[in-house]
Order: sequence, then structure tokens, then C-alpha cells
Amino acid sequence: MKLIILIFGFISSLIFGFIFAGVLGSFCFALILTLTIYFYRKKSKFSLSNLGKAGYFLSFFFLGYFLMYLGGLIGADKDITRKLDLIKLELNSKGYQTSWIIISQKRLSFFNDLLPKSAKKKNSPSWHLKGKAIDVFVFDINGDNLFNKEDISIIEQANKVVEKEHPELIGGFGDYFLETNGYFTKHMIHFDTRGYKHRYTL
Repeated sequence: MKLIILIFGFISSLIFGFIFAGVLGSFCFALILTLTIYFYRKKSKFSLSNLGKAGYFLSFFFLGYFLMYLGGLIGADKDITRKLDLIKLELNSKGYQTSWIIISQKRLSFFNDLLPKSAKKKNSPSWHLKGKAIDVFVFDINGDNLFNKEDISIIEQANKVVEKEHPELIGGFGDYFLETNGYFTKHMIHFDTRGYKHRYTL
């Protein structure tokens, strides 16, 4: 039972930390792991003082934030985050729901090199390295509980509207909707603010 508590707590902390990312993700990561330790020790009949709980929480919070930094889940600059917010507003204004989660922001070079679809050429490096790109995993946009080319087209149109109204946010738009890609990769959409238009499918 105690092992189940540890495994469930650890997996849950990673899932919620990944979904929310940033400070909120670190908070969820720390809270769930602290509760996990609390219930584990309770099962082991060892009490945990309030100071001990606070110590665990702060330690896990900073650990969670560090892991998100290493994993590229935080660190995007204000222009690309603003662009994504404007795209969401544009989609919502048209009656669409933005059912997506952010899966990548600023990356360290070593982590970027591990990803098969990321740009690695010296003359054309990944914009994630500069914090000027965000990738999202899209569940659905048009409400049919599917993700397909129609959803991609809707997002792309919203992206064009935002870039037309805010030329300082012009950049790349990419999708990975190819038959050769797996389920997870197909659902990814890339946005960046490189300063010139670039459309790709990988």
C-alpha cells in the first residue's frame, strides 16, 4: 500500500506539473508530492511536523521548477506568450474552444538535440533556444472531439489574423500532421515570433 502511495503520488505530480507548467505547475508538483510524503509517513506511523511539511513543499517546489526549466516547459518571452493569448482570444471570438496544453517553451540546447523534429542546424537553429517559440498539444478546436486538418486550418487562420493586426508578432506556424508521425506528434502545433513568415509541415 505504501509503495502504491509513492508511485501514484509521483506520477500524479508529474502529470499536473506538466499540464499547468510554470509557477502553478511547480505548486501542483510540490503540493502533490508533499501530500504523498505526508500520507506515506502516516501509513508508516511517523508524524510530520508543520515545519517538516513546509520544508518538503519548498524543496519540491524548487525541484519542480528546475525540472520544468530543464524540460523546456517555462521561459518563453513575452512576445510569443502574448501572441498565443491573442490567438486564443481570436479563436474564442469565433466560438471555438482552445482545448490545448503547452508542451514546450524555451529549451536548453542539450534537450533540443534530443528531440527528433526540432531544428538543429547552425544556420537555422530552433527558435525554442531563444525562448521565441511555443508548441502546444491540441485536443480539439471545432468541437467534434477530433483533431484533424480542419482544426489546423482554423488555428492557422486565427494566427494570420493576429499577425495582420500585430505585425511585430509575425513568425512561424508549423504542424506535424503527417501519416508517418505518431499520435502525439500529429497533435502538435508550433508558433514563433521569428520576425518573418514561415509555414511548414514536418
